[in-house]
Amino acid sequence: MKYNVVFYDTFGGSLKELTLAEQGAVMSTMVELTESPDSPGLNVHRIGDASTKCWSARVNDDIRLVFFRTEASVVPAYVAHHDAAYRWAEGRALDVHPDTGAAQIVIVGERREEIIKRIVVPKLDDPFAKRPFEHLTDETLLAYGTPKAWLQPIREATTQAFLDEIGDLLPAEACEFLMAVAAGETPPPPPAPKRSRNPFTHPDAKRRFYLVESDEDLRRALTLDWEQWMLYLHPSQREAVDREFAGPARVTGGPGTGKSVVAVHRAARLARHGNGRVLLTSFSKTLSNHLRQQLDQLLAGDPARERVDVVHLHQLAVDRLSEARGESLKVADGPAVGKAAKGAAEALGAATVTPAFLEAEWNMVVDPYGVTTWEEYAAVDRAARGTPLNRAQRELAWRGIEAMRTPLEAAGLTTWSRVCWELVGRLEAGDERPYAHVIADEAQDFGPAELRLLRALAPSGTNDVFLASDANQRIFKPYTPVARAGLEVRGRSVTLRVNYRMTEQIRRVAEEIIAGKVECDEPTSRSISLLAGTEPEVMVARGVNDEVQRVAEWLKKLVANGYRPGQIAIFARKRDIIQNRVYAAVKAAGLEAFNLEADEAPPGSRVAIGTMHRSKGLQFRAIAVMGVEEGTVPLGSVRSRQPDEAAQRAFVEMERNLLYVACSRARERLLITGVGRGSEFVPGE
Repeated sequence: MKYNVVFYDTFGGSLKELTLAEQGAVMSTMVELTESPDSPGLNVHRIGDASTKCWSARVNDDIRLVFFRTEASVVPAYVAHHDAAYRWAEGRALDVHPDTGAAQIVIVGERREEIIKRIVVPKLDDPFAKRPFEHLTDETLLAYGTPKAWLQPIREATTQAFLDEIGDLLPAEACEFLMAVAAGETPPPPPAPKRSRNPFTHPDAKRRFYLVESDEDLRRALTLDWEQWMLYLHPSQREAVDREFAGPARVTGGPGTGKSVVAVHRAARLARHGNGRVLLTSFSKTLSNHLRQQLDQLLAGDPARERVDVVHLHQLAVDRLSEARGESLKVADGPAVGKAAKGAAEALGAATVTPAFLEAEWNMVVDPYGVTTWEEYAAVDRAARGTPLNRAQRELAWRGIEAMRTPLEAAGLTTWSRVCWELVGRLEAGDERPYAHVIADEAQDFGPAELRLLRALAPSGTNDVFLASDANQRIFKPYTPVARAGLEVRGRSVTLRVNYRMTEQIRRVAEEIIAGKVECDEPTSRSISLLAGTEPEVMVARGVNDEVQRVAEWLKKLVANGYRPGQIAIFARKRDIIQNRVYAAVKAAGLEAFNLEADEAPPGSRVAIGTMHRSKGLQFRAIAVMGVEEGTVPLGSVRSRQPDEAAQRAFVEMERNLLYVACSRARERLLITGVGRGSEFVPGE
């Protein structure tokens, strides 16, 4: 390898948008480029004047590789079809920041002037028409890596102009500082500038540039799974990864702020530098598998990987308890609990103790909190149930609960919560704690039993339990304050406010869906997105056929604009909507469907489809959510069965969160459709 190769972080993402055959051609071009950037076969030519250091190389008849070039290095930055590649390269230049000495890709020339003309004129009807950066001095802006040519335009820009025009064009270190200011934060002072002999090795540059200095490193870079490029950290995320916590801690933030990335990196750090085994867990098998894949990428070839167990919590609990008991466990499902509640209510014969009441009492109070005796039930806090019970009413309800327990025990059935509580009892009674560090992603979906188990799996100490959560994404269980489970995180919390995944337009609509939710113990301050894009679409159709055809046309337009079917997903609240509408829309668009709940292989050239619950933890460039209409979101058939106001309120809140989760899986395009009257959760309905 005659030249150093320095990958810019946009290269990996652009490469992923190409087909496998096109990616292979790019890799061949890359090998030739490192040997001889002037090779006639590459058809290399300059983009802009000499000061930009920007060049283009021919991959094939249609694909172009945009790279920057210095005396010693080539910097692959972007690869795409001909026109898209040149649009990206327009006005971009490789520069070295005058104060920090860090390498940067900056916008210069006519493109910069065109942007400035648009951003310095505020729109008075814009809610983000204020100028949030006008008080910042040149010295401050430069210290955080702002290119010198952008100092005055940034001070004159409105919040919205920054989001729509500048945010994704500035170097990351500058953009992140400005995003924090726009979100109302006061970022810590930057470290004193330390110039590097190589501008690509400066700490600021290393967050955006990946330096390859040997043939072996190049071979590894060219063959790595480019999902790994999604695992680099931004400063606020780095704080949560590296900080030493004297007890349980928590990182919070909305979708796309990087909580899962933080969890994976923290697991890797503690495996390398901690004092024992590490557990990385989540509430579901699917999410845990995703965490495992990311950790495998991050610790590929590192012996520290052997010190981390990645498994979803219920599986861990069942495996350990089965081993301790010396027998397999049978866990009751929802229908079994419902059947037991119905039988108990009929046997009791009390008008006030209905099957719905008993089932809600079991699912929200008795089972989650491990209540097994009358004394425990008489003392348990029933705040989540809303309606208070006097002693006589509690005694009657307890008789019903005991009647429920009898057939379940006779069938040899336990529950997920009971498995957790029994294991907690064994660990707290003296069993050896198996982990030094426990890290739980999507912790908002854990109930009291699961949270208590997280606490019990590791002895109290430095960096013992770490939670990554977002209360607005809780879709499986009622809210539980983590302090009740012995996980006091006050003074040991980090909030992520910068969204790195979805556009600002999608973020706004998603946050409108959850506006006005109930209070919880997590900070829920407003986030802000790094990306700008098109406004989400909301369509209320005249009938099912109309909805199907409109979604089909939306799919066709996406594909015509370069979206691959595997980058698109459609979600719905109910399986019958998937069968009767979603499949029909995909077929009408001339495409094939990939069922996320049934298929194991990647979607490939098919449109991913599934329930809204199945969207958890996933992301796609474009998402449609169908059937978002009155009676379906929230699900009317379940809402009407709730026994009291408290249970109904809890159900509606989780349904609102569910729509929020499904919509926030979209990176660039979002379509919400329904038939007749739209859902009460949809903005404007």
